[in-house]
Order: sequence, then C-alpha cells, then structure tokens
Amino acid sequence: MTTSKYEESVKELICSDESRRLKALRFIKNSVIGNKTKKELYIRLGVVDRLVEYLTLPDTDAVYPLKIQAVTILGSIAYGKDENVVSVVASGAIGPLLDSLEIPQDIPITEAINRKRKLLEASTRALKAIFSSSSAYKDDIFKVRIVLLHK
Repeated sequence: MTTSKYEESVKELICSDESRRLKALRFIKNSVIGNKTKKELYIRLGVVDRLVEYLTLPDTDAVYPLKIQAVTILGSIAYGKDENVVSVVASGAIGPLLDSLEIPQDIPITEAINRKRKLLEASTRALKAIFSSSSAYKDDIFKVRIVLLHK
C-alpha cells in the first residue's frame, strides 16, 4: 500500500528528529493555507490532535519554531468551514492556545514579548479564527484563567 506525501508528513510529526518535524510542519502549513480540500484531508488524517500536543510541549527556544508552525496550521484550518472550527475546538486546542499567550514572569516584559512575539501573534490569529465562527463554544475563554500583569 502506498502512502501519500500528506500521510507521510503527518507521520513525520512523531519523529524524534526536530528538523524533520519542523520540515513536516512547514509542508503541512504550505499545503493547508488557502486550500479547503487539504484542510479537510489533514483533519481526516488526525493532524489537529497532534498539533495540539505540540502546544503542550514545554517552552524552550528549540520548541518555539514547532509551536509557531503548529499554531499557524491550526489557525489556517479554523479559517474555513464551521466544521473545521468544530474539529479544532473538539481537539482541545482552546486551552493550549490561551496558555501560549502567557508571558514569562522571570524576565523583563519587553524581552519576554520579543522572545515570544511570533508565537503570540500566531496564537491570537488562531483564536480570532476560532472565535469568529458561530460554531465555537466561547465559554472556554471564561474558565479560570488569570492574566497577571508583569511588575
């Protein structure tokens, strides 16, 4: 049985080699942006759950590029049909997306924002795509989440 390049890219997401995972994420991102058919294909291939898993990885400089790509893909998938948004929300993406907006408190605020800028931007775009849909359950944003101001 042959597998498509799309199936192969999903398989690469569990590879232990970070460069191969990043390459697969970029391939998926480039495939889904602006392509409703590929968004649906990747949803069927189970990519959404794997992307959410990436968001739960500990914040490190090595992981940020993976998280940025994963969040960008989730946002792109959410820009589409309401069924896509339902898939993203059902995967549990809201909590990790909101968590990705957290700013480290142990460094100066400007440095913290600069370090996470791309992830913050991608996360806010993804959340906007999700919550712009009438299918999104919006009560998740009101769960016990406290935004701490940096002192």
